[in-house]
Amino acid sequence: MRQTSSPKFVAAPDLALIAVFAGLTAVLGLIPPIMVPISPVPVTAQSLGPVLAGIVLGARRGALSQLLLMVLVLVGLPLLSGGRGGIGVLAGVTVGFFVGWLPMSWLAGWLTYRLGAPARIWQVVIVALLATLLLYGTGLPGMMLTGHLSLSKAALATAPFVPGDIAKAILAAVVGCGVHRAYPKLLTGRRQQEPPDLTQTVAASPPRSVTLQTTTRRQPIVIELCDVSHTYDANTPSAHPALHDLTLRLDERRIGLIGHNGSGKSTLVRLLDGLINPTHGTITVDGHDTVRDAKDVRAMTGFLFASPDDQIIMPTVREDIAFGLRRAKLTKQDVAARVDAQLAEFGLTPLAERPAHLLSGGQKQLLALAGVLITQPSLLLMDEPTTLLDLRNECLFADIMAELPQTVVLATHRLDLLAEFDRVLVFDSGRLVADDIPAVAIAAYQKLMRRPTSVAAL
Repeated sequence: MRQTSSPKFVAAPDLALIAVFAGLTAVLGLIPPIMVPISPVPVTAQSLGPVLAGIVLGARRGALSQLLLMVLVLVGLPLLSGGRGGIGVLAGVTVGFFVGWLPMSWLAGWLTYRLGAPARIWQVVIVALLATLLLYGTGLPGMMLTGHLSLSKAALATAPFVPGDIAKAILAAVVGCGVHRAYPKLLTGRRQQEPPDLTQTVAASPPRSVTLQTTTRRQPIVIELCDVSHTYDANTPSAHPALHDLTLRLDERRIGLIGHNGSGKSTLVRLLDGLINPTHGTITVDGHDTVRDAKDVRAMTGFLFASPDDQIIMPTVREDIAFGLRRAKLTKQDVAARVDAQLAEFGLTPLAERPAHLLSGGQKQLLALAGVLITQPSLLLMDEPTTLLDLRNECLFADIMAELPQTVVLATHRLDLLAEFDRVLVFDSGRLVADDIPAVAIAAYQKLMRRPTSVAAL
């Protein structure tokens, strides 16, 4: 049975962001009107704030930031352009535009989040323009009511401001996308917080009770690397070689990557997913080049990071799992059915309506894995996914991984997880130094780590 939604609340970090963007909108009101070539009238900057708040913070937080500003204005603070404030603003002809900031911000945030991350600038420009259109949808009726104007006269009065508002929408989209790429955790609201005690919530789901229903083995994905090297910040004074001259064919179902920190294993995993491109050489995944056919490669791969907070992006558990299906050609009923099945399969049904950022570390990693697997990838790439897990959750994760039908490439420091793997690669200082069955490769790695002359020992 589906649980009813738990009460909504705003976490302390969200309150800070809401206050910051309310303040930003107020500060923009202090900027004097500016003449720009495309506008016949001076352009004010303040209405840039609501749409930017929505694009960056999302629907709920963006709208709350504007609601906070409205409350402060109505109690008398002169935070609107021109030093206006107080209850009298509700009697002015621009009241519709002032009130429209809240739905404007909400719509900008809602549409931006539906695009997924990272969204393209032209998509966010369209979002900002639609939000601006909504603002006029509230502004014109406000002018008609307070100024006793006909629709045509109200439209004629606002027409000179349209070019400036279009320019502000484009600027908000560009800035919002920049924030999105520079600070993804700010955009998605991901937080690393100490979770509450959820023991009673998940009592019906014992920690080791997760059993995947889809256990039919698939044919392993074939991965080929030809003379692959990667250098971070290539052609700069800070260039750092991370992987050297790697030629491999990987066609096993379970492949482990081990090595000291900085050995190159995480770089290899990111290369396979197309998150970074090789500085030299080529990589193909099931015949698709990771550079030339990056879209096809990402469509068949799933990536699990060490910290689940790096990929949990929606407010609730249910919404985060459904996020992976946003571009699938499925009906709402089909999406709901698949999400319900995924929740049940991973023992997350009791947590379906819980805020995702308040789950425990083990629950978050289960959620991240469920969100990746709902897209049904053929290849699952994992970069130290058990780093933040305690022993019980690590054992649970190992049990789940053993049942997965996908080809798995796992970079890890936990050697016990690799005992049943088909092949293990050992890296040292960016070079492949051993490639064998787990027992042999792990023994070689342990011997390497005991050498006092090893780079890893310095």
